[in-house]
Amino acid sequence: MKTVSRAGARRAVSGLPIRLKLAIVIAVLLLASIGALSQVLLLRQKADLIRAARDSCLVVGRNLALTSRDNLLVKPILVFDSVLNVKKQNIRGVVEAWVSINGVILASTDAARVSARLNAADAAFAEALVRETNRVRETESGAVQEYFFPIAVGTAVKRKTVGVAGVSFSEAEILAPYRSARNFTVLFAIFILIVGMVVSYFVGGALSKPILALKNAALDVGKGNLDVKVRPGYRDELGELIDAFNSMV
Repeated sequence: MKTVSRAGARRAVSGLPIRLKLAIVIAVLLLASIGALSQVLLLRQKADLIRAARDSCLVVGRNLALTSRDNLLVKPILVFDSVLNVKKQNIRGVVEAWVSINGVILASTDAARVSARLNAADAAFAEALVRETNRVRETESGAVQEYFFPIAVGTAVKRKTVGVAGVSFSEAEILAPYRSARNFTVLFAIFILIVGMVVSYFVGGALSKPILALKNAALDVGKGNLDVKVRPGYRDELGELIDAFNSMV
């Protein structure tokens, strides 16, 4: 069955005009080239966006943990100012910045979460936190990258984690430029594909014109007309073929 279908497909393709075959070949080459190049560039852009967001969260989170620790030792109410400063920076993609002490959210850029207790799983996670870490949380709007930073007091020999600073960002918002570039690339590829097919179709027509002239001349010779001539005008292999035909008749 496969052999029959392949043979039928081969016959169908072989029966197409040269100009159409050329247009199809050019379209496939263009599509493959644009697809491969755009895929490489888009994946690199995606990785750069994620890396930039991660670096921003690390810087913001570390500063938030340090300033929160200092403020807790001096004046705990200033922790609110540390969190609000993160909000004022208006960092792209940041969903929330917060500080929790003993399982209670002391300050957050999300006012609805202030004074709320962490759920049991998050409280256990925060209590066991001894170094910076991150995790991915799935939400209705997409994946959210969460970064956690322990707030520790004491000396280097005897340190105690009293709280956690957290910063999270939305992958959907971070990758918005990537999606825009991907959509533009698709539209651009379609445009180039159409232009390439149209140009190659007409170029194929120009290439097939002398071949059609030779075919018609050969048909005339087959009918007994030996006075037929094909007008020269090409200096390539087609021109040599036309000269050879004219010499033959």
